[in-house]
Amino acid sequence: MAAASAGKPVVKVDVWSDLSCPWCWVGKKRFDQAVEQLGDKVDFEIVYHSYVIDHGTAPTGEGYLDYNVRRWGSDGWCHGLRRSGRPDGATFSDWRWWPNSVKAHQLLLLAQEQGKGREAKEALLRATYEEGRNISEVDALLEVAAELGLSQSADELRQYLEQDRGRAAVLQDDSLGKRELGISGVPYFIVGGAEGSGRRYALSGAQPAAAFSQAFSKVLAEQAA
Repeated sequence: MAAASAGKPVVKVDVWSDLSCPWCWVGKKRFDQAVEQLGDKVDFEIVYHSYVIDHGTAPTGEGYLDYNVRRWGSDGWCHGLRRSGRPDGATFSDWRWWPNSVKAHQLLLLAQEQGKGREAKEALLRATYEEGRNISEVDALLEVAAELGLSQSADELRQYLEQDRGRAAVLQDDSLGKRELGISGVPYFIVGGAEGSGRRYALSGAQPAAAFSQAFSKVLAEQAA
């Protein structure tokens, strides 16, 4: 979550997505493009929320092809996904696993508490789709945590990732999106002003960067009025 700078307008974005969701990787890359277009003119307050698409995924994850065959009979649908994401930098260059994302969400929420949510989101998705890592595994998550420079020791992080308290936080966040807000698919973005001020705009799916830019412009225009 970025800290607001004095005098700058603030755009708040709540993001529901799964770390085991290839379209969420594409959507993030497009969202980031829109954020970067505004440079240092705007402060973004980005809050990531847990959303677990498939609670039935094996606890240690499943192989890429094994999962696709189990769920859909083949991985044919992924060909269009790869073509769509490539121009935006989501190349899926080393996608080996379909992870169980609960523990990865635990790490993301912890990183977000330390002001490193955006870095953690990028690192976890990149690890899955571009680096061939299985983020279901605690050891893989500890590697990501070390790269992020989180304040806890490896032993503290291992204990946190293996305890029920962290899992409960993920499931509570997951329930907020699905039950209270009725979100049925991710990625899902709600864009608005700081502290919930003004209108809020919902965007569902891996929208093009221009769609995010349009939502940002509406929020900024309302703040300037």
